[in-house]
Amino acid sequence: MYGQPSITRPDFLQKADADFILNASSAFGGDRQAASREWAGQASRFLAQGNLDFAMRRYNQAWLLDDTNYEVYWGFARVGVESDNFETGVKFMKQAVELCRDDFQLPAVYSDLGVAFSFLANSVPHERASERSAAFASANDAFAKSIALSPKYANAWRRWSISLAMERKYSEAAEKAQRAKEMGAPPLPPKLAKEIEDAVALTYGAQK
Repeated sequence: MYGQPSITRPDFLQKADADFILNASSAFGGDRQAASREWAGQASRFLAQGNLDFAMRRYNQAWLLDDTNYEVYWGFARVGVESDNFETGVKFMKQAVELCRDDFQLPAVYSDLGVAFSFLANSVPHERASERSAAFASANDAFAKSIALSPKYANAWRRWSISLAMERKYSEAAEKAQRAKEMGAPPLPPKLAKEIEDAVALTYGAQK
């Protein structure tokens, strides 16, 4: 968002912004929302390639075209998480959830909110246990909302399993991993899958 609203854009940059908006939207018959979706799509492709700088540039341009486009805030959040700026990721993902009116995409946005919260929780030192627990609780809530909206969304089950393993709730992680497998999700990373399996076996053995 070019530092806005805390940083005021100088006049020459505001002029450049206005020229960009005019030129970009003209290719879509003056439809700024359509142009914003196109720029956000380009940004997502850069993000998939791991080019965070180009992705953020395109997301910023998409924001100039339409500051209500949920895909922009979703993109800001994903770049934040990829850059280990988890608080930024959570902040913008919450905005994406609030702005999203696409019933098909909303489960994915909620799932990514869960991811952002789980990484934020995992980054908090263990001595700040209540803060970690609160962030993990928010992650679980976001994943639950994603699943409630789309029970067959395999990636949400998979990501929830990973988050629960981070939280060391291995029995629940195993349950979610099984659901993910049933839905056709890619398998968990082998090291994580073994960690969950060993922890569950240890717990089961201790209970016998």
